[in-house]
Amino acid sequence: MMKPFYIYIYIIKTMDTFDVTFWEIKAPINKLDEVKKEFGDNIPNYFTLEGGNFTQNPTTIFCVKSSVDVKNILNKYDFVSHTLHHTNVPKNKYNANFTARISYNRENPYILM
Repeated sequence: MMKPFYIYIYIIKTMDTFDVTFWEIKAPINKLDEVKKEFGDNIPNYFTLEGGNFTQNPTTIFCVKSSVDVKNILNKYDFVSHTLHHTNVPKNKYNANFTARISYNRENPYILM
């Protein structure tokens, strides 16, 4: 009798989340907002890491829905990137009120704060 209850909870949980990918992108500071607009409307803010060559092409963390073709968008700009982490985030956190961050948690190393 309990199995349908657990299945029901699982379906509700997956419907309230987005499948996202956290990306590390090296791009000029003056192009970050332009690239962010191409990833979608009202997406979480990016987080620029300190250190390295900050004035040229700093490393920036983006959180983008997995359905977005990030590689194709970045190829237009000739930016270096790679995938960091795939996860699900609550729909109510996937907006410009939150920022992609490093959490230093082994199970979920990147989060929206």
